[in-house]
This record gives sequence, C-alpha cells and structure tokens, in this order.
Amino acid sequence: MSKLQSKIYTNALSMMGALVVVVVIFMVFSRPELINKLGSYSILFYRVSFSSEAKNVLGQLAHEKTGNAVKLLQDPKWTNVLLDDKPYYLKREVLKNLCSVFHRNKNYKQLLHWATVWRDLDERDVDAMAFWYEALRHTTDRRKIGVNGLSKGQKQFLRNVLFQRFYFQSQNNSGKSLTQNLAISDKQKLIIQRALKGWELRWRWKLRHVLAEPVGELQQHFMNQNWGEAWSALIRMVQIVKLWAIDESIDEKGYVVFSIDPDKDDWMHVSAVIPRQMSTLRVDLPPFSSAIISELNLTIDGILKSLSNDWFEYVNLVVDQDSIKAKGFEDPHFKLNMSSLDRFGDDRVMTINIRFKLSVNDLFGNSNNLSHKIVRDALAKNEPKAGE
Repeated sequence: MSKLQSKIYTNALSMMGALVVVVVIFMVFSRPELINKLGSYSILFYRVSFSSEAKNVLGQLAHEKTGNAVKLLQDPKWTNVLLDDKPYYLKREVLKNLCSVFHRNKNYKQLLHWATVWRDLDERDVDAMAFWYEALRHTTDRRKIGVNGLSKGQKQFLRNVLFQRFYFQSQNNSGKSLTQNLAISDKQKLIIQRALKGWELRWRWKLRHVLAEPVGELQQHFMNQNWGEAWSALIRMVQIVKLWAIDESIDEKGYVVFSIDPDKDDWMHVSAVIPRQMSTLRVDLPPFSSAIISELNLTIDGILKSLSNDWFEYVNLVVDQDSIKAKGFEDPHFKLNMSSLDRFGDDRVMTINIRFKLSVNDLFGNSNNLSHKIVRDALAKNEPKAGE
C-alpha cells in the first residue's frame, strides 16, 4: 500500500468514526428512549450471560460434579464479581452449592478453601460462616476454633439450619445429655415446620407443551412415510397455533401459595380448581429445600391419571429412581405437561389434586418421612408440665 493510499484509508476511517459520533449525539438528543432501550438490552444480555453460566454449573452440582463450578469461579469474569455487583447473588448460589457438595463428600480441604473465598467476599454471610467453621472443625490445628464457632453460631443464629445441623453433628460423638436431646428435638421441629411452608402451585397454557405431542407424531409419521397421518398431525399443529393466536382465554394463568400437611395415611395433597384448557402445572418447593418427593400421582376431577416421565421438566431438582430430590437450591420446581391427558368435562374448570409422600433430612443428614404423627408433634406447642 502506497503512502497516498494509506493516508486516504486513514482519513476515511477517521471520517467514519466522526460520523458515528455525530449519529450517536443526534440519537441522544432526538431519541433518548432508544438509547435507554439499547442500554436495557445490554444490561439484559449481561445478566443472561451470567445466569446461563450459573444455571449450567448448578445443574452439574446437583449431580455432585464440581469441576466446571470450580473453573467458573476461577474465571476472571467471575472472580471480578463482588458483593455489590448485580450477578453476585448467582455467584453466592454457586459457592453455597459447591460447598454443600464438598461437605457431603467430606472433602473438607476444598470446603475450607471455598468457604474462605466466600467469607472474604462477605464476612457477614451466615451460611458462609457455618461452612467455614464446619471446615475448621475437621482440621488438626484449628479444630477448637471450628467447634467454638459452631457453638456460638447455633446460639446466635437460631433459625439458620446449617449452624444448627453442623453444631449438633459435632456433638453427636461426644455423648448427648438429656438437655442436648431436647435441643435437637426443637431444632428438628423447626426443620419440619419450614419444609411444610412456602410451596407454590402455578398453572398456564403453554404453546410448547401443547405442540409437543403433534410434533412428535409428525416426526414419527415422516420417518415411517405415513403421509396421511403426517398431514393430519400438521393440520392439528396449525389449529393449535391458530387457537393460540385468536383465543384470549388461553392466556389465563394463576397460582396459589400454600402449606402442606399430611393426612392420616401420611399423604401430602396439593389441590386447586383451574381452567380446563390449562396445559401445564408447575410445583415450586420452598427455597433452599432439601426435601424428597416420592410416590407422586395426579387426579383430575377425582380420576387418577397415568403419568409419563417424559411429561416432567425438573429445575434445581434431581430424579433418583422414583424420587424427586431437592439439593438446597434457591428455586427448586418441576413442571408437568398435561396436554396429553384426558381433561374433557362439562364444566369450564377442573379440580386437580397432586398427591405425594415427603421426606426431609434431620440434623444428622438422615432422611425421614414426614408422617401424620411426626408433623403433629412438630406443630404442637410445648405445653408446660404441672408444677413448672
């Protein structure tokens, strides 16, 4: 390139840059709402980027896989996220669940490292304190600091389950007095009471779920070269999309917040009267729950329905054989696609009932079914004895 060509090229770039600046200045003064919208989009993209990465590693942590979570937290993009930054709540969620996995696997060296990282970010975070003292309890040179910290913490933070659990686990091998047994009983009651509150049931009509069955049929008929059936499935898909476009009633959605309570046969029940055309149910467990759902079934207008595993979607939950396990994540929930179920009836609404058994972990990590008797005992007020 000659000097003249180089000069022309440089001047052209400068002119283009100047034009861009002029256009931006014009937009700022003439269309400020457009600038605000662009700013909102950039912030949204920024948040979605962190959220997507966090969701990916949280899913792996739910299956006890820690490698990618460690890599993520060591990435400069995430190490630069501090307490006052918007994505910090995601970083905290990753740290908490990473520490939980290391604790369950008794990898106390890694637990101490990441609990220390967490405490350095927020020294007032009670969960971080609990994990840090618990890790110290398993060291040789600072065990006393850990035990004393857990003892002080379980008295200071009475409603923090981690402090209560770690402290009473630390006392388990030293022989418990009657007073300690009573204290454990009280803490266990608190765990049970929390497991019963803060549930949510949501319902809506979801296009993706309603289309799932005809799309599957279309694919299958194409593979088998059943052109007539394939055409019928395609027509059905078009009708569904048309309904979605013109029928405002399918935009209905709703939810209820509720507490659960076992019946005399130890079954938990979630019931609601909802519009009959609703396609999707969503059940939210209490935040940070470690509950285990088993023997789940569904009735519509009193008729028991056969459910396929393919109709369920799980978020922050792990499916183990016939159980649905929460691992302490912030937003554990599952969705059920009902579009393939027979929901016909004379009324505009239908009564749905979800029934299941529920277990929770005690202070020592053992799973216990929440029977009618156990819950009654946990909810009963301590009556003073005569003479007290």
